[in-house]
Amino acid sequence: MFKKLAFFMLFVLSFTLLFSFGGEKASASEELSNAPDLSYETYEKLVNEGILGEDISYDLWVSINTESSEGGAFSSGVDEPTISTLAAYTLKTGDILISNGTSSAGLTGHAGIAISTSEILHISGPGAYPTVVSLDTWVSIYGKGKGGNVKTEVYRIASSYDASQAANWASNNYKGKKYSYGITTTLHKLDPTYCSKIVWQAYLNGPYSAQVFNPAGMIVLPYSLPSYFKKEADIKQVTTI
Repeated sequence: MFKKLAFFMLFVLSFTLLFSFGGEKASASEELSNAPDLSYETYEKLVNEGILGEDISYDLWVSINTESSEGGAFSSGVDEPTISTLAAYTLKTGDILISNGTSSAGLTGHAGIAISTSEILHISGPGAYPTVVSLDTWVSIYGKGKGGNVKTEVYRIASSYDASQAANWASNNYKGKKYSYGITTTLHKLDPTYCSKIVWQAYLNGPYSAQVFNPAGMIVLPYSLPSYFKKEADIKQVTTI
């Protein structure tokens, strides 16, 4: 009887260890599959396709896709959002939307700016031009409507006037324009452009007084957008959608 009980306990223990080990391997594989491909071969491909400018070195490209910015989106350095649900949120002109969905080739994350209370301006990636989408469409692609862990954090500055000026600049300079997608260190040109560059340019050039600083490395990172704003802009996260 004792031998049978001991054998049964040994069998249960072995099965438990095997199951736990297999689960850890599966989790690790899943985590690796979600990581961006930062190989040199991928970098060369992006340069050859014109998605990355020749002024972007491999080391710079890796660093902009791996560094995290204190006070940036999806970090612990931002204040808790003041609006808890999508139903309670109303899109305001000048709102800044930052998604953790890696939709822009060459950069981690994605960003857009509300140019009205119903339109969000962005450029989705290679082969696309700056375009306008509704909030519902944005949420279905870059927000919680996509499923999984995809979500969008929404940020807003204190001055609605400056926000409107930034939105007007983005609309006047990018809406309907056939500008190509490309990541370079040339921040003050309109073509080529990329998602977070449009938002940064809008808040640099739209308001009477620029609301943002120049980014380190002259690349505007989607996640780091909130950290580029000057103190007087008083940028805050308002919701996650």
